[in-house]
Amino acid sequence: MIYEINNTPVKTPSSCTWGLNYISVEDSGRTLDGEMHIDPVTTKRKLDNVAWNGLDNVEAAAILQLVNQKRFMTVKYDDALTNTVQTRTFYIGDPTAQTYSWRVGNKIFSSLAFNFIEK
Repeated sequence: MIYEINNTPVKTPSSCTWGLNYISVEDSGRTLDGEMHIDPVTTKRKLDNVAWNGLDNVEAAAILQLVNQKRFMTVKYDDALTNTVQTRTFYIGDPTAQTYSWRVGNKIFSSLAFNFIEK
């Protein structure tokens, strides 16, 4: 669950997939004998497919404006690895907003989605 973006409470997303990226040095990999050599650097969180369903145009615009204020933002969320609420710095992948209904005075998005990738 995501609670805040840049210290601003947000509506609970409809979906979010927690992930962990393992970052290794560039020359990590398999050698000719088939042995895997990994020289770890760090791990980073990734919140994939963070999506809100059924937003009207005002709600969608508010979330998009919040995540586009700065390239990096703080996100307060439930961390699966530590089983605690964490606040970390993320940036977003390319956002998408799928239209469900688009009539004058009544615009509804079936989903607004993007990924949060830890800095």
